[in-house]
Parts: sequence; C-alpha cells; structure tokens
Amino acid sequence: MSQTAMKWTVILLLFVIIVLLSVCLYLDIDFSGGQNGLVSTPAGNSSSTDTTAVNAFATDTAPITYTSPVLTGTETPETDPPVTSIRPPVTTPVPTTEVPETTTVPETTEPPSVTTERPYDPDAPTICIDPGHGFTDPGAVAKLNGKEVYESTINLEISLHLKESLEKMGYNVILTHDGVNLPDEEYLSETSPRYNVNNRRKWILDRKDSIDLVISVHCNTYSTPTPSGSRYYILRTDDEGYNSRSYTLMTKLLQSVKTAFGLSKEPSWARQDLAVLKNGLPSVLLECGFLTNPGDLAQLVDAAWQTRYAQAIAEGIAAYCKAYVTK
Repeated sequence: MSQTAMKWTVILLLFVIIVLLSVCLYLDIDFSGGQNGLVSTPAGNSSSTDTTAVNAFATDTAPITYTSPVLTGTETPETDPPVTSIRPPVTTPVPTTEVPETTTVPETTEPPSVTTERPYDPDAPTICIDPGHGFTDPGAVAKLNGKEVYESTINLEISLHLKESLEKMGYNVILTHDGVNLPDEEYLSETSPRYNVNNRRKWILDRKDSIDLVISVHCNTYSTPTPSGSRYYILRTDDEGYNSRSYTLMTKLLQSVKTAFGLSKEPSWARQDLAVLKNGLPSVLLECGFLTNPGDLAQLVDAAWQTRYAQAIAEGIAAYCKAYVTK
C-alpha cells in the first residue's frame, strides 16, 4: 500500500469514529445497558402501559366540563376546585372527555334530622305528624328532569320541616314514622305495604291520650296537569257531620297559609274515606300540592318552599293550640 493510500485510509477511519461518537452523544446511549428514561421490557413480553398516552395526559391543561346536582362549570385537572364548589378536589388523573350538559334541579338542603329529639315538656301540647306513605309504598310518582320523584319523599321532607318549626315554638312533636325505621311488629301487616293507614291509625289510637292533634301530610295528583295548589281535608262522619275541632283546626291552617302566600282562597273538603283521620282527635290531612302540575311539582321539591309552607302550617297549629288547647 502506498503512503497516499494509507493516509486516506487513516482519514476515513477517523471520520467514521467521529461520526459514531456524535451519534452516541446525540442518542445518549448508556453502554452499561439500556436507554435512559425508558423502562426495558424483557424479551418475549410487551408492556401494557401506553407511555405516550400517560405523558400526554400529564401535560394536558385543557379544562374539563363537569356537572353536579347543584351547579355546573369548568376546572383544570389536578387542581383544587373553588371554595364554593361542591365537587371534591381532584387527586388522581381523570379523563378529559366532555360530559354532556344536563338540566339541573332546584337546589335542596338536608331536612332536619329525625334523630334530634326535643326533651318532652308535659306542659306543652303534643302534635302528631303523619308523613304519608313511605318504606315500600312510594305513594304517587312524578318525573322531573327525567328523574322520578316520590310523593313519600316530599311528604317526609315537609313533615320534618314542620316538626322543626313546631319544636322551635316549644311544642312536643311525634311522627308516625321517620322514614327509616319501621314501627314495632304489632303495627305492621304481613302484606305490603306493611305499615298502611289502618296500622297508622292504630298507632295513633294507642297514644291518643297524650296527643292533642294530628296532621297527615300528602301530595295530590290528577288526570290532567291543570289543577294546582294545596287542599285540606277533615273527616266527615256517617251522619254527614264532622268533628268541629277538626274544622276549627283546618280553618286556622287555611288562614295562616293564605296570609303567608297571599292567597284569596284554599279549597277544603270533608271526606269519609280517610282512615288515618278516624281517631277522634282534631285531625287534618294536607294535600300540599299537585305532583301532576309542573309549577306545583317544582315548588314541592324545593327546600325553601317546603320550609316556608311548613312554617305557615306550624303558625296555624300554634293559633289553634293557643285558643283551644289547655294543659
């Protein structure tokens, strides 16, 4: 080999070495094994982790849309929500798929607890409240924003608001049920609904000597959406008469509700087929509104309206007790 050929051979080898070193530096190859930043997979196995998707999500800051029973809005992934939000802080990655916007329902609040009992005052009147239906008996069923609304739920909520209002006024209050626990077996039937109106009447009669009046809470329905507003019923006796004390109690309730809501009239009737009122006590059955009327239904599920209506009923009861109940 001539000197010229040897010279070009050396130059070519140096050039190849320089190129190889440049490639290694560019790829950051660790000659002790593997490439930095990647998880090696043993031969014959494949990783189920999509690192591209994981890394892409970790840097994604596009806002996600969420809905809740009370409010809707946006927030950035992996950041705490605003203080006013009811949505819990995001602690793990969540998909960024947009959630379809839904119709929100009126904001509701928790009804007063059924477990909070006011100490019994022997010098105060005792009011018995009967939340209509309950347990396996939902009562009438309506639909609001695609969701089923049970009469029994509304009856219980209004009853609990009424209980709270009366106890604040100093009255003793008992409920025929709390919506959670069934009464003793002696008041239950073997067939459903086990706690029916006849059993409730027996429950009331067994406590008749300690009860001053009874309020049974229900909601109304009709074959068309036209009828609206509350209705008030007392028991008509076999001789077409009625309990005068029940009539007086109903009158006080009507006066209070009309004053509270600015109404000119509130319909009232006497009926013979209301078993829960056959107890010999001053008793009124409330039909608080029509589940079949859209306007009434929106009010009946609204906690603010429930509280306002219960307060009006409580004030009517108080007016009756102050005039006619002595201890």
